[in-house]
Amino acid sequence: MSVGGYAADVLPLLVAWLALAFTTRRFLPTWLGGVTLGVAARMVILGHYRWSELSFLVVTLVFVGAVAGLVLLFRHPPRRKGRGSQRPAA
Repeated sequence: MSVGGYAADVLPLLVAWLALAFTTRRFLPTWLGGVTLGVAARMVILGHYRWSELSFLVVTLVFVGAVAGLVLLFRHPPRRKGRGSQRPAA
């Protein structure tokens, strides 16, 4: 695949994601709207008007959601209650 091919695949998703992220500043609308609009723009740019684009949308939503979830998990790990933080029973 050429650089132009990668650009045709990635740029619509990236532009839609960043536009919605700037507008909403919330993850859920950015994730759902940005990926959906990006896939729709990619479909128009590449001229793919098939039902397989629906499966591409689902796979892209799952993949981007999983990656974003992992990034969020590593940036803000869950807090664990340690033994030292408990008060002794009186």
